[in-house]
Amino acid sequence: MNHLPQEWNSDRLKDVATINAVSLPANTDPEYEFDYLEISNVDYYGVVDPKAIERLRYEDAPSRARRRVGKNNTVISSVRPNLQAALTTRS
Repeated sequence: MNHLPQEWNSDRLKDVATINAVSLPANTDPEYEFDYLEISNVDYYGVVDPKAIERLRYEDAPSRARRRVGKNNTVISSVRPNLQAALTTRS
């Protein structure tokens, strides 16, 4: 049952968005360091405490850390839905 106003269109998210569009390749230098944001660092309102972001080396990072987030990206957690975590980057 569709509860949208008649003048609205609906699409599946996977048809209008890219998922994991940019990732670090497997041949990344193991010593490469980057800031790693875990979804648990995002509060209920989508705010990140900058002190919670840790610096990791590629070789020590979990495989999910290969995904890159850029300006104006939206991150949604489907793995831990109880956190209701979503984040939209501004810079």
